[in-house]
Amino acid sequence: MTFQYYKLLGYCGLIPFTLFMIGLFSLEPLTKDAGWVAACATMQLVYAGLILSFLAGMHWSHGLPRNHKLQLSLAMLPSVLSLPLVFFALLTYQFAMPLVFMALGFVAMYFADKKFLEPSWLEETYFKLRLQLTVIVSVCLFLSALSFAF
Repeated sequence: MTFQYYKLLGYCGLIPFTLFMIGLFSLEPLTKDAGWVAACATMQLVYAGLILSFLAGMHWSHGLPRNHKLQLSLAMLPSVLSLPLVFFALLTYQFAMPLVFMALGFVAMYFADKKFLEPSWLEETYFKLRLQLTVIVSVCLFLSALSFAF
């Protein structure tokens, strides 16, 4: 078995999702420590938007040579949709709904990857890793959203 550096990077990318989720459950209730809670939730949203946009970049590089309009549009969606989610959360201090939408975005991007990305130019274990990472990230984001229910 050979070392696959992309797996290490993928798992390291989970660290902020996990730490922000733990932070949201560990901090004082919103009424006592609103600044830290808002900062932690905002960073969770911003990081999720960045990573989702990064994942969408594969669709840009794959769709561009073929002028695949749907795939090129898909490549732009996370960047365009993440910004209003973060803006809404900062404006209203309501983080649960944007966090849920981000989680759903990761699930949707996984299925888009399965549909549009050709396995022939990816490592054969890529989709297995993507599924594992998608499940963990989505659970972290859903739990982060759930932290606002308590």
